[in-house]
Amino acid sequence: MHPADELAHVRKEIARLRARADHLRAGFLSGALPCRSNAREVVVTQKAQRVFRRDRLPREILDDPSMWAMRKSCYVQLREIVTPEPDLEEDFDLIEAI
Repeated sequence: MHPADELAHVRKEIARLRARADHLRAGFLSGALPCRSNAREVVVTQKAQRVFRRDRLPREILDDPSMWAMRKSCYVQLREIVTPEPDLEEDFDLIEAI
């Protein structure tokens, strides 16, 4: 398997597993699923954290270029290669032997 195809396969599998984990998480949070097995127990807790309220900053601070820095990131993206269908309506001459 080509590494690009393998990466696409791995990402698809990760998406499937994330969807399953989200489904299970929702079940545990709602109480629809039992939280204890013979080997494991799910413990639902809450966590509080401070959140910066950027929307409360004055406009002059938000618009000040000295308050901002540029950060670059690299991303690995996958694109499907689409091969064009052959044009079957091309003009051509048909020559038959008599």
